[in-house]
Amino acid sequence: MKEKILEDVQKNGYSLIPGFFSQVEVNSLKEKLLHLYSQCKTGDQIDLPGLITPDSYSIGKSMRVYPSLYPCFSEFQRFRDPELVELSEEFFGGCSQKGLQVFSSYEYLTEQEAKHLPRNSYMHIDPYHALKFSTYLCDVTAENGALQVIPGTVCIGKRIRDENTVESLLTSDMYTFEKSKYYSSELESKRMFIEAKAGDLLVLDTDIIHCGGLLQKPGLERMTVIYHNRK
Repeated sequence: MKEKILEDVQKNGYSLIPGFFSQVEVNSLKEKLLHLYSQCKTGDQIDLPGLITPDSYSIGKSMRVYPSLYPCFSEFQRFRDPELVELSEEFFGGCSQKGLQVFSSYEYLTEQEAKHLPRNSYMHIDPYHALKFSTYLCDVTAENGALQVIPGTVCIGKRIRDENTVESLLTSDMYTFEKSKYYSSELESKRMFIEAKAGDLLVLDTDIIHCGGLLQKPGLERMTVIYHNRK
């Protein structure tokens, strides 16, 4: 499995592993996260173990979980599957920092319902290079905001990251594909949705040009858990 995943990530920038988490694990993790999310307001971000940043995630709620709290989520241990550990090591040439944080998002507002759009809703690359292990806790399609990517654009994303400082990528719109000198309508036309079932695992090179999808109508929702590995 590891070799095929690594091949896919190096070629396309991502790989999807069906049914990685069981339905029992999905239900348990979703229940725990919903309990925590119920303690904050729409737009808030929770930084466990206790900080809440208001007006930080306009299309719902978000959460960062740091390693000291991982024991509260036994399901996170699945991200330490031996093949995933080896995959991360090989991807970063033996210098992988695994599980620096877990990020979760819970989206339930459409673009029309939100005050503004978060940064991750624009086609972009991440300021820091990472290999992310991500799972959805519900089925996702284009209608409820599946991740969008432009396959094969890792090399472009790396150039954008190398040609800008981390600060400029964090504080300006230079992180967006549209503002880069590499933008073209031809590449834009190749963007695609990565549709998935609850419990599927997405392995993503964050240098790929990507963005979080937006809910297409009221009443839909999407919940994601993302495990970060860096060099």
